[in-house]
Amino acid sequence: MVTRQATRSWKLLLLAALAILFGWNLHQLYMLTGQLSSDISVLLGQSAFLSLLLCGLVFLSYIWLIRTPVESIEQARQMGPYQLESLIGQGGMGRVYRASHALLRRPTAVKVLAASRENQVAIERFEREVRLTSRLTHPNTIAIYDYGRTTDDRFYYAMEYIPGITLAECVSQDGAQSVARGVFVMSQICSALAEAHSVGLIHRDIKPGNIMLCERGGKSDVVKVLDFGLVWRIGQGEEVGSGSQRGTPLYLTPEAIQEPASQDARSDVYQLGALMYFFLTGSHLFSGDSLESLRHAHLHTPPELPARRLGHAVNADYEALIMRCVNKDPMQRPADACELLTELEAFNVHGQWGQAQARLWWQEWLQQHEDLVLQRYNSDTNTQQLLTLEYPASA
Repeated sequence: MVTRQATRSWKLLLLAALAILFGWNLHQLYMLTGQLSSDISVLLGQSAFLSLLLCGLVFLSYIWLIRTPVESIEQARQMGPYQLESLIGQGGMGRVYRASHALLRRPTAVKVLAASRENQVAIERFEREVRLTSRLTHPNTIAIYDYGRTTDDRFYYAMEYIPGITLAECVSQDGAQSVARGVFVMSQICSALAEAHSVGLIHRDIKPGNIMLCERGGKSDVVKVLDFGLVWRIGQGEEVGSGSQRGTPLYLTPEAIQEPASQDARSDVYQLGALMYFFLTGSHLFSGDSLESLRHAHLHTPPELPARRLGHAVNADYEALIMRCVNKDPMQRPADACELLTELEAFNVHGQWGQAQARLWWQEWLQQHEDLVLQRYNSDTNTQQLLTLEYPASA
């Protein structure tokens, strides 16, 4: 197997050769300009064309060179005890690969720090995500299995592989959801976050793409809270390297915009309220074509009532709870996920949404969306395994 160092050496040699050719061509151009010939314009044109061509080759070689770290991972296909199989997602902090343990053969998602972020601040954030998330044991929180470093000192960690759909995909394909299902799903999210809040951690990036629904242990509509990449310890002060606004613009909180260091569990509650709004109405709390317009909306614009957005009446108590969660003033919101969970459990949805309804929904959904079921064989294993409904955990 060709090593990363050998690959880089060959690319450096190619880059050097192209540079020499480019220099030689410039010399020839200089010599031609000193000659008097009736074909001087033709020769100059040809030489200029060759110069541009060589410049392009040098640029492409440079791009090829700086992409080596990511390519070397894909070529090596081995990360500690994990065999990489395919790239399934990427985000601001890294790439996620589908993998399996060399001995256990357990499907796993392996996250690797993005090549463009090889700097100390990014590594500190990445390692913090692993350390803090690995302490959480709630069944609705994604499980961390292992972590380590590659032979070229790139940090990675292995986590639970989640076959399922995100709330964003659910709403995109199936539209606005009922109050009963909202209570069922949001209660699980709150239960997971309640554990984090109880030990002084907040998520800070709760959004439809970071919540997955799946079938697990014979149950349907099981929630998994993903991507604690922006996890924050309450009261830790200004974040290292926090020179820019962190978070998803559609789900920013007023305090994250005005005073990021003041965020606490009520910031997660605001995002939970925005998530409840999205799941109920099928649309985001606010819309805008720029970061500035969304920031202004979160700070100053009163949200439209869900009933008005939908054009029909909804459960008044559920609507009031959502509006309390997205109040601009953190003091007017439920104090944390545990308090919000208590209020959600007060809604009687028995017989409206439970395991029976969830199983039926999943059966019908799969039948109606066969185009979204990935029917492909994994060629990287000896036994061909049919992978269905394979969506990655968010990067």
